[in-house]
Amino acid sequence: VDMIAQLIGTGAEAVAFNNTRITAATAGFREVAKGIVMHGSFLRPPYHIDVIGPPESLLNVLRQDGGIIERIEKNTPGIKILVAPKETIVIPGTD
Repeated sequence: VDMIAQLIGTGAEAVAFNNTRITAATAGFREVAKGIVMHGSFLRPPYHIDVIGPPESLLNVLRQDGGIIERIEKNTPGIKILVAPKETIVIPGTD
């Protein structure tokens, strides 16, 4: 949840979480126990986040020392976050 907020705050034009479009107004999206509740569904890892936006800015904010990736990996044993820039990404529309 914090990572998505960080991406939106850094200029992401579109974000999808497990193939569901997320906007600044998305409701019902929160962390619980060992998963995430989104639109009333309980989701477990692995999670997949697609983002469209300024690649250099988004990569810099994610990978900076003490940034969101470093904090999540440090505070969540066993988790590994992979970032893979792509030329083409399809984000679903909003409902």
